[in-house]
Amino acid sequence: MSNYILYKRKNPKGIYIALGISKGYGKGIGNLVGLGYWEEIKEKYSLQNIDDLKPIAKLVPVGEDKIEVKTKFFQLLEPTSVETNVKNVGIELIYKVIKELDLFKGLPKTKHKSLEEVLEFIVATRIIQPRSYICQYKNKNDFLHDIDIKKSSIYNYFDTFLEYKNTILVNIYNKMQELTTRNTKLMHFDNTTAYFQSFSRDGLRQRGFSKDGKHDEDQIVVAMAVDNNGIPFHYKVFEGNTADSKTLVKFLVEMQRIYKTKDTIIVADKGISQNANLRYLEQKGYKYIVQKRIDILGKEDKAFIVNDQGFVQENDYFTKSRFVQSVWAKNKNKNKKRYSDTFRKQFVYFSPSKQTLDKIKRQNLINKLEKKSINGELPLSALVPEYKKKYMDVDGKTVGRLNIEKIKKVANEDGFYMIETNITNIDSKEANEIYKGQWKVEEGFRTLKSAIEVRPMYVYKDEHIQSHVFYAFYL
Repeated sequence: MSNYILYKRKNPKGIYIALGISKGYGKGIGNLVGLGYWEEIKEKYSLQNIDDLKPIAKLVPVGEDKIEVKTKFFQLLEPTSVETNVKNVGIELIYKVIKELDLFKGLPKTKHKSLEEVLEFIVATRIIQPRSYICQYKNKNDFLHDIDIKKSSIYNYFDTFLEYKNTILVNIYNKMQELTTRNTKLMHFDNTTAYFQSFSRDGLRQRGFSKDGKHDEDQIVVAMAVDNNGIPFHYKVFEGNTADSKTLVKFLVEMQRIYKTKDTIIVADKGISQNANLRYLEQKGYKYIVQKRIDILGKEDKAFIVNDQGFVQENDYFTKSRFVQSVWAKNKNKNKKRYSDTFRKQFVYFSPSKQTLDKIKRQNLINKLEKKSINGELPLSALVPEYKKKYMDVDGKTVGRLNIEKIKKVANEDGFYMIETNITNIDSKEANEIYKGQWKVEEGFRTLKSAIEVRPMYVYKDEHIQSHVFYAFYL
């Protein structure tokens, strides 16, 4: 049976909302039940975001009597109306986990109890449903464990959490070393993005390219590292327009300052493999294993990769390696590379299964581009930035056309990938196995963004954004 969905229509008076039943994909919405203007409902029920009403709409029983339907909807908006089957399930476990982790060890005693109460409240309510913190507060009576704080204090506690963030992070770090088989010498690093429902763009919140494939998204960037078990080491929040290549150095500086880490091997993907990052790692004594971007390499490097000579079979892939001298910088006057006295080891891999997958993914993208195009042309606004050059000829700033020759050149690299490391005594199998563990940080981000619901974000001040991500990170 169909459920009600929230219908929104903008007119000169504001946003009018109603309940409705979908008639099917592309066929519109029927059986509309008018609710009123969003601004009036927002003020009356102390709401923050219109999308908070979507899950409420699904709870309303579908009926013929529009008055009854409307009445039921507004009853569900009352603070004590939402019934839950998890009033105590999980809360006792949360108590136990907090005590086991010693999260608040070293914090002033006057802060301890209040911090613990607020943490339990926020975690429990977000497990039930990810909504704005004020909305969660309105439903605090759903829990047998009372929380004795004022609504206005919710965001004040954000500042308190942030004040003691490093202390809590160190407590978690030390406890993870005690409770798990953590290898502190190996760290998988990556970046992701988290978007906002609505805001005025400033501070951390900037326009950028979302990791979810959305173009020109209003977001923040979150850098994170996980251990060999996939358990997070540390995270750092950056402005939403920060490039992947610009996060690693600041992340490591902060991590070393907080945890005093030493002799760590950094594992990272193509977005971090710029030479400036590798120079920094070598200069500071870090070891690294990174995947290189083949598409930006020079002709000689690409020729080495695709040349059949030197490959040996290793399980279900083929591999070869070489040593290259570490490049520190380019001579500004002669534009020549300046080499250091250290060496890096490069492993080239060819996987037949990856070759097949690369072909399929590229063809799917081309099919999408052709579907959007008119007479072989399409607006650049419809493209992700990296594809403007990868498969296309660009006319001015507005129009692009598919370039078959570019597509053929990219196709020659199907199935290949390169790993570079400054661990010169490692072999191809070990380097590949270590890099394959990169899925752990990607899985950590999926947990952070989905299970813990770092998305969607309903907080807007920079310090509250930091606190919100902090909650999601350590839980």
